[in-house]
Amino acid sequence: MKKIYLLLFLAILPISVCADIALPPNDGFFTDAADLVSMEQEELIENALRGIKDDSGNFIVVLFLEMIGRKDIQEIARQVQREWNLPSEHVLLLFSYKDQIAHIEPGISFIEEIPPMVSLGIVDRDMLPSIREGKYGTAVIDGIESVLKHLSGQFAEERYAEPEKMGVSTYTVILYAMVSIFALSWLFGTILIHTTSSKYSLAGTIIGPVTGVLLLEKYGLWLAIPPFLIAGVLSDYLVFRMYSSSLGKGKGSGRRKRR
Repeated sequence: MKKIYLLLFLAILPISVCADIALPPNDGFFTDAADLVSMEQEELIENALRGIKDDSGNFIVVLFLEMIGRKDIQEIARQVQREWNLPSEHVLLLFSYKDQIAHIEPGISFIEEIPPMVSLGIVDRDMLPSIREGKYGTAVIDGIESVLKHLSGQFAEERYAEPEKMGVSTYTVILYAMVSIFALSWLFGTILIHTTSSKYSLAGTIIGPVTGVLLLEKYGLWLAIPPFLIAGVLSDYLVFRMYSSSLGKGKGSGRRKRR
């Protein structure tokens, strides 16, 4: 009997996860069901999207939801397309507030201009930074601008390729960060060793991961933390070796003087 209940639960679970949610009524080009944007911003965005539709025929729709839980946001976007009967020449910007996730789903006519890589790229690069700061109106405006530039051909899919995302400036920042870790570790480590009774400094061990966290906040580089931790530990070891070497030389010169 328990096996039967388990099988029934497993059979119902995917249906419950993928089931449609109750959508708010279509409030025009911009529907804010989570009340995240002021009335002034909502009216501004609504008028801008209406103007875009009148001038170019591009139909851009924005929907803010309170929460979708464990639902797949792409499936919810397709539900919006069906229930709101959106035309094929549209792009939907969907955002779930409590889940802190966003998604861009193009209509059939714009699949080539807004492929999956572009959709993810616009969300990650142009929208999420403002969303994390609570600037939801700015996130919508930046997302709309990027969508329009892709539709007009000003932006291409290569904009979101990994080398382009990193950029030369980011590699330069990482190089400077590595040099700074060694320099600061040597400076503070030497000061700590000479001013305290400790023979080993943990300055680099602290500075390294802190630098990685700062780069994570700025560039989203999760992989920067372990290398910078290793660089900090290595710099502490080099400071220790240099200090030990200087002590050895000092003792050797002292012995020669006593002779």
